[in-house]
Amino acid sequence: MTQTYYSLDGSMFDLHDISSVMDELYSTGRLEAGTVYYSQSFVPLVAEDVMPAVSMYVVDCVKDTILNRLGDDFLLGLDVPVSAQRELDKLALEWVKKHIDVSIYYKPVGKVVEHVVTQEDVDC
Repeated sequence: MTQTYYSLDGSMFDLHDISSVMDELYSTGRLEAGTVYYSQSFVPLVAEDVMPAVSMYVVDCVKDTILNRLGDDFLLGLDVPVSAQRELDKLALEWVKKHIDVSIYYKPVGKVVEHVVTQEDVDC
């Protein structure tokens, strides 16, 4: 589901509709023909958007713990197969999908579109 948001500065897209844009321009004394505002489309995030491959972090944490507690000599042979790393990444992703609703956050898609207030907009 694509949602369009609006901005007065082209960076903070926090206005949900054109009437909000016009209200904000009016309340700040900037509602006049020729004033520029912006829009951009957004879609909800999915777990894959926010979930990095965690296996490298877990393996590094295990290695750091062994190194700190036992020393360099004990790190030999601590190689985790790629298939095992993928398995951990899949498990972590499923956990995020089950327990964290990231769909309440949105990511931009497409380009920022510039709009110009018309005299008709001002007269409304």
